[in-house]
Amino acid sequence: GAFSYTVMLLASPETKTLPILIASGCMMLMGNKAETIMARLKTGSAFIFFICIGEAITGSDTGTHKLLISCAAAVATNTIIPKFNITVNKPINLARTNALKTAKNFKLSNISFSEIADIIEKTSGVLQRNEDKAQAPIESAIIKELSEHCESGGCVRFAECFGGRAMADMVTAVVAKMREGGRAESADVPESVIPFCTDADKVIRVINDTFALRASEESKARNLSISREIFINTLSALDFEPDTPTYGKAKLRVTSGAAQAAANTVSGDCCTEFTDSAGRYVAVISDGMGTGERARVDAAFCVTLLEKFLKGGIPVKNAIEIINSAMIVKSRSETFATLDLCQVDLKNGETLIIKCGAADSFVKCGRRAVKISGNGGLPLGISENAVFRETHFVLGNRDKIFMRSDGVELDDATAAKTLTIPTSPDNIARSLCADTGARDDRTVMVIGLDRV
Repeated sequence: GAFSYTVMLLASPETKTLPILIASGCMMLMGNKAETIMARLKTGSAFIFFICIGEAITGSDTGTHKLLISCAAAVATNTIIPKFNITVNKPINLARTNALKTAKNFKLSNISFSEIADIIEKTSGVLQRNEDKAQAPIESAIIKELSEHCESGGCVRFAECFGGRAMADMVTAVVAKMREGGRAESADVPESVIPFCTDADKVIRVINDTFALRASEESKARNLSISREIFINTLSALDFEPDTPTYGKAKLRVTSGAAQAAANTVSGDCCTEFTDSAGRYVAVISDGMGTGERARVDAAFCVTLLEKFLKGGIPVKNAIEIINSAMIVKSRSETFATLDLCQVDLKNGETLIIKCGAADSFVKCGRRAVKISGNGGLPLGISENAVFRETHFVLGNRDKIFMRSDGVELDDATAAKTLTIPTSPDNIARSLCADTGARDDRTVMVIGLDRV
């Protein structure tokens, strides 16, 4: 059609263009429907035939002859050149769109894994340095055991034996021998110690038992370090199905409040709120073992990793399993932390609460308050596999969720009644976290939902 129009203008500029445009458009539409060369030739021949009939009916002149020639040239060109398609408002390829979304989730997850491996490595390094400082050398531990054993046994030569360097030199020499695979024997007691020692055989037995215990602890620490390195190195190779986001307009909005009180100078609880990769609202409370700075490290470790995982598109249950393994291998000493998670889809109100050894929560749904028990779950870092309790329900306009650490001691009736008070979640959190005389750290989070 474009070729016909161009030829006509070059051949006869004075010719009216409207008939040419109409003819060219018809030629383009009919020619584009044909799939094969023969079909295009038949279509073009029919088109020229009808133009000839039109000329015979209306009469012909120089202009119409030129139009006929240009159309014949267009038919010949359309028959020879490859077929092309013009698509308007091409439909969306849903499969490709979903694949791109999945690829984006995997990309985010890879970023999160590298950050998570760095967090585990740094946290483990800090804890290991602190434990190494607190851990006395094996020679000092043996001397301490010998001192306590001899003093409690009423040895009359205790002061003479431990007053100088004789006993310390003997332990140093014996430990050097034992590190090479030997055992302490009575012959290892030097001449300088024999005059003061009344029971050399018992001293040797204490040395052997203490060395064996400490050697076992050091072996466990080395194995733990190896396991930790394996865990860090394989994080990026984990295979998982990414958390697929759902799209739509949010029908609910969140108004939240949080309050904390520490039993000591540093709270062992940690809490946060964020939006995960699927656009869901997430609130988390973690309570580390005990109180103070060490408990804070464990709680912050869990919360930080969980946020990284969920923002990276990893499903919440997979994230909890990985964090549980990380809690086991990150330190040679026993550490654990509770986890209380609330996840709300603001598009439909679907809510998930997962508790790993966490305290009970309360949900105000309509006019009634329901207790969400944490029984059946274990804190992270205790069991080889994560043990948690999950609860699913749907919330709506003016509903509230009350989450707490176990330091907040409230009876069920008081907690349920407080949620029905017509005030902001922040005021409710502050009132529930008020000093109740408890000696543990206290953390409260209150989440309010309202229609958009």
